[in-house]
Amino acid sequence: MLTKKGNEMGAYTAEEIKGIVEDVGLSAEIQTDEHNFVTINVSAGEVEWIIILGKELSPYQCMHLGAMTLVEDQPLIFANNWNDAHTSKIIAIKDSETGSITPSADGQYLMTMSWFVPFFGSVSAEYLTYVVSHWHDEVCELLGLEELGEESDNSQSDEHELIDRLSQIELELQFKPRQSSRDLARSLKTTKYEINNLLYRNTHRFNKEGVTPPLWSNRSELI
Repeated sequence: MLTKKGNEMGAYTAEEIKGIVEDVGLSAEIQTDEHNFVTINVSAGEVEWIIILGKELSPYQCMHLGAMTLVEDQPLIFANNWNDAHTSKIIAIKDSETGSITPSADGQYLMTMSWFVPFFGSVSAEYLTYVVSHWHDEVCELLGLEELGEESDNSQSDEHELIDRLSQIELELQFKPRQSSRDLARSLKTTKYEINNLLYRNTHRFNKEGVTPPLWSNRSELI
């Protein structure tokens, strides 16, 4: 497992990024084409996405995360709704000749999801672990592979109103262990982004199982 905390340049090699991806539990393969353009192909079961490092000489000071999907109709509405609620951003691909957004022969629109992640400011490996895990979670959601949790009991939220968010998460997981960040966000009436941010920054308090989607429990329950 990598323990790198970042450096003065805020740079990482492709091998170090690959190691972070594998530490999350995903498969990763570095590829370099004839023009020295470097990418990392990431996969887990049916889910596939890519890390683009480009032609910059290693170590790299940023990375682009990318994934694709197809939608049946209203691609701009789909993109707008997604972008309002997620860290990653989605755009509908335009036709290279006409410059318009047109469907393929089978009536589907190609959408690309991306996230630019700079390493400036001595970004830690722990932060990049969170980025990779959160991104993979959003790719699973984009592809419809994340299981939706049961509807939450509203009374739970009322009981938690005066408790800080970390304690709310611990209480919720004590009540019902092994929940996804989406389930927790619904129960606590907040965003999945906030829940993921707290979970990955406090892995000494929470334990993660699996990746599609990750299921979380309190570490105290495992002792």
